Amino acid sequence: MTAGGSSFPDSRPTAMDPATEPPAPHLRSTLHIGASSISMLVVDASKPSETVEFLEQPFPLARDVFSSGRIARPTASRAVEILKGFLDTLRELGLEPESIERAIATNILAEASNHEVFLNRLNIACGLNVEILDDGEMTRLIYLKTRRRLLDTPSMKKRTTLVVHVGPGNTRAILFKRGRIIRYTSYRLGTYRTSETVENANAEGAAQLRLINEHISGQIGQL
Repeated sequence: MTAGGSSFPDSRPTAMDPATEPPAPHLRSTLHIGASSISMLVVDASKPSETVEFLEQPFPLARDVFSSGRIARPTASRAVEILKGFLDTLRELGLEPESIERAIATNILAEASNHEVFLNRLNIACGLNVEILDDGEMTRLIYLKTRRRLLDTPSMKKRTTLVVHVGPGNTRAILFKRGRIIRYTSYRLGTYRTSETVENANAEGAAQLRLINEHISGQIGQL
């Protein structure tokens, strides 16, 4: 109110009514140490289908496991470097490592003779408890993905369907009959397992093809 009695709207900022404020994002993240990369996904729990952040870095885990049976020291150091960088990104988003809902590693990590030493180093250096996916959970995840396909493809519910998942170290086959599992088998046959076997033989051309066929023929025959 001015001295002359005229009034003007108050230009001072006012606090937004809490009822009208947009809700703060409820961020959660997951970590995955895979056969050839390490990745981290951050989502808003209220909008899980929308990605807030996705990071991925190459990581030669399968190369070490299938060539020497253990994780080399430089590879372990690289994992620590990558994970520390991911944790820095989390802090930039206002999160702490505790916001990581789950940190998992591919099941082929279990084949490394020093996998426990590797996981212990990640825990000490990064404060992360990484769990290895076992064969049962891998099968469950493949089944869940297949079940979505069954829902999208009605004809698969009425027929006998063979689902084959070729992973880095293993191939899993699930046989469905009228939408139900009637048989499941896992084979020690995978893209990286075969690749390392072939590369270590130093074969080329036709000789390389013969080696691949020799390596996979027995498993394919069973399948």
